[in-house]
Amino acid sequence: MPENLSCQHFRAIPSLAGLQFERWSHPLSLFPSFKPQILLPLAPMGESSHAKLYALRCLTNLYFSALQWNSWPSSNNAPIDSTMTTAGDAYYQQELAGKPYMAGVSPWFYTHYSPSSFNKNWLYLSDTLLIDRWNEMLGTVKPQLIELLTWNDFGESHYIGPLHPTNTAVYAGDAGTWVTGMPHDGWRRIIQSYITAYKTGAAPVPGTSGESVVMWYRPNPKGLVCSDSLGPPAGYTYPSDSVWAAAILKSSATLQICSGGTCASEVLAAGINYFSGPFGSGNPTFLLTRAGATLLSGTGALAINTVSCTTYNFNAY
Repeated sequence: MPENLSCQHFRAIPSLAGLQFERWSHPLSLFPSFKPQILLPLAPMGESSHAKLYALRCLTNLYFSALQWNSWPSSNNAPIDSTMTTAGDAYYQQELAGKPYMAGVSPWFYTHYSPSSFNKNWLYLSDTLLIDRWNEMLGTVKPQLIELLTWNDFGESHYIGPLHPTNTAVYAGDAGTWVTGMPHDGWRRIIQSYITAYKTGAAPVPGTSGESVVMWYRPNPKGLVCSDSLGPPAGYTYPSDSVWAAAILKSSATLQICSGGTCASEVLAAGINYFSGPFGSGNPTFLLTRAGATLLSGTGALAINTVSCTTYNFNAY
């Protein structure tokens, strides 16, 4: 370790405790009856990425396990035109050297704060992130622990918990602009099946709610110019203009998605499959059939507007 760095130079956040401490070498004295198990190491302000390596090694020498917070495709915190890989997971598992690793799984990322607020205006490619990331967990990563990111971080659009229409102050700053009327509840059905598969080691199957179709999409095409002085988010060209749907099936079935007068269909196998359909003006619909009989059908309550917009919104509906 370089002479100018020591384990006391690093910060750590006990994820489960929700508290932050700085320059601490013996924080357990603050928890006489509790040993924090999941830690998020951060590099000191201004340090290079090498400092993060030292931080992780320092912390894993002291503590039980570590959480990798970064659960979105990025490079040096900037958006990239690529899906999430398992490189970060492999790095943490290597540095933990057999200690339990907690991986982060997240469904989305979009934030649109102005410079006068939190000054965050970017997205990470998230079209199929939730399913891709869960498949990585069950496939090559197989972490001992998983944290869902997050239940209620509305400002970065990766919430899976319910909206709060009667208490919009919880959205933080201007986040209500891209969160209001944009529920993510359907993703919990997908997550339920994956959690069961993660615990049992079996393939994902429909949960207690039975076979399901979960559909998500953005309110506007990515190239539409809005009357928004903040401008589009960094990375706005990366998402696909598509209507996405995941089918959680007991056996093979055909899923059809229609939008803007155009339809597409595909035969999906048992388990969890996702499928992208056309992205056009109006309210998209889906139809799930098996052997000619309709199993499920639905219409998105939010109409896609391909003509005009006042504020850029790359959140998922």
